Amino acid sequence: MPFEIARSGDWGIIAVADGAGSKRFSKVGARIACQAAVNYLVKLLQTHQIVSREKWSTDTFARNKNGQFNEQDIELTQKIVHEALQAAYHTIEKAYYARSSEKSIRQTSVSDFATTLLLAVHTTVKYKRHLPFSVQCKP
Repeated sequence: MPFEIARSGDWGIIAVADGAGSKRFSKVGARIACQAAVNYLVKLLQTHQIVSREKWSTDTFARNKNGQFNEQDIELTQKIVHEALQAAYHTIEKAYYARSSEKSIRQTSVSDFATTLLLAVHTTVKYKRHLPFSVQCKP
């Protein structure tokens, strides 16, 4: 099962993908997705920090009617993690089209590279010591 781990600034990053068992090149997609997502997160989280707060409460994690966090630093973290999923998908697409002239891939589509991808980022804060963010994307 492909996975990638990294550190970026104050952040720990992990990506795990298991492919989509019924898809012909899902293991390739899984490897590419992990690498692309972690590379994206390393780049964007390098200088990103969660604001130091004296008080953390459920209000700190409140969301507006659109599902966005009210606190900008927390919302930005969520946005970065979601963008990493998109970066992984676009990298899989690019890999597919780069290989599309190969004989073994001619009868396939980009969906043959489908994978389940789990991403998690973590940083340490004053609130209960740890603040994880995670997201999962299935084919």
